Amino acid sequence: MKNKTLNSLFAVLIGLVLFVPNSLAAAFGIAPPFVTNENLKPGSNFVYVIDLNTNDPAHDMLVETEITGDEEIMKWVTIRDAKNLMMPRGQQHVPMYVDLNVPADAKVGKYKGGISVTVKPKQKASQGGDIAILLGGHLNVDLNVVDYDVTDYWVKAVSLNPVTEGQPLRMKMTLKNLGNTALTSVKTNVEVLDYKTEELISSGSAEQLSGSVYPHTVKDVDLTADVPSLSPGNYWVNVSVLKEGESIYQNRLYLAVTAPDVNNVLRTSVDVGKKGDLKPVAMPFGQDSNNVQVQTSVTVRAPLTNQLIGVVIILLGVLILITARIHTHMYTKRHRK
Repeated sequence: MKNKTLNSLFAVLIGLVLFVPNSLAAAFGIAPPFVTNENLKPGSNFVYVIDLNTNDPAHDMLVETEITGDEEIMKWVTIRDAKNLMMPRGQQHVPMYVDLNVPADAKVGKYKGGISVTVKPKQKASQGGDIAILLGGHLNVDLNVVDYDVTDYWVKAVSLNPVTEGQPLRMKMTLKNLGNTALTSVKTNVEVLDYKTEELISSGSAEQLSGSVYPHTVKDVDLTADVPSLSPGNYWVNVSVLKEGESIYQNRLYLAVTAPDVNNVLRTSVDVGKKGDLKPVAMPFGQDSNNVQVQTSVTVRAPLTNQLIGVVIILLGVLILITARIHTHMYTKRHRK
């Protein structure tokens, strides 16, 4: 336990900085600082993504690795593209892929080892005062090979898919498989409550996943709850995810159920010159006419004759206005005399 704690501390920061004459505080970290799996089965294959990070390196840095420990660890664990792994200048985070391949004839038991990581400038420091940086870290490797199935998982998030009246209640769940077998079902209980009164309307459960979640992977899957069809309105949905009969995730989610005839509103405009030009509005490709409300504004362009009549009326109005002003002016002038 003591050695594991010390190794974890070394993984956060191990640095030796040589400088002439300027100084530079360079930091290097590894997250997570371990590769561990307690439920490996013979024949398992995994990829672990390790984040190598530094505080904005000023140089292109080469990454060198060395695997130590039990003989099996040195055979099963490999660093992908180890000879070309580097941290480019100015890049703070670089992924390091650790491949784990357990042979089908692996013996049951615990295996321990480590991965040493050293980071150094790609180009050698010159004698003109350039900084030479040597940084390093260490990852613990702890593996346990078993000959039995383990079902274990972690729920990251649950959300509700949009629901239209008549459709089932569907949930989207983000799962991480912590076991050693494919995950195909997760027991989930739901309660549907009235949004205002919080009165219980219905309850049910969901279990079957829309797809398999394989060991040591994170995936979004859908579940369908066996609750009766909900009428249009607003609801609260209490979600509880179970593992071995105990709740490991609880949340209250808002749900709005919409009516099928108000899903979409199609707004169009038609410009016509005469009565015969008005034609039916074409439905966009892929739209169901039963679920679309069409709101059409029609602009009728008057024929030329109507337009001329309108101009004449306007001119007559202007002429009458001018005549009235002249008459008023003369009447006022006569009375002043």
